[in-house]
Amino acid sequence: MAASPLATGLERASLEGAGLVVLLGLNPKSLSIKRSTQWQAPGSRSPNAPQPASALLSLSGGTVPVGHGQLKFTKSQPAVLTMVVWFDRSFDADGSIDYEINQLQNWTCPTERIIAGVNSPPRVTFIWRSLHFVGVITSLTINYKQFGVDGLPVRAEANISITENPTPTFGTN
Repeated sequence: MAASPLATGLERASLEGAGLVVLLGLNPKSLSIKRSTQWQAPGSRSPNAPQPASALLSLSGGTVPVGHGQLKFTKSQPAVLTMVVWFDRSFDADGSIDYEINQLQNWTCPTERIIAGVNSPPRVTFIWRSLHFVGVITSLTINYKQFGVDGLPVRAEANISITENPTPTFGTN
């Protein structure tokens, strides 16, 4: 795909998956990565357990007879990368962003077996300089902004969420 005049000379971000590459027309307008963990608190604290910090600092007005004990880690959730990207070929004489938009949509279709017997969308890798994020597209919203005289889209904004799903690493002996 030819580079947009707006992106000439820039280090362009890309999405790669199933042997195909989509160069982003412009680098992400915004990008965030959210990681979350789950913790569990025991239902009540033993009367002999140490007082929480608020009681020790006299912020609670004295002793605290009830509450919860030490939090226990239960599990972590996969990270989710969300970004807003633009595709723009409005300055190209015969510009169209059909390939890029269609490929993004294709990457949401279950075509790859990640778990035995279960079809899943193919893994994609978002690459921008040193950031490499591997996962599956779990949300895609395309807002078409402009069409050419032939009716083909030439400018669009895409809101993309990718949920982390790295390639498994097999145990070694």
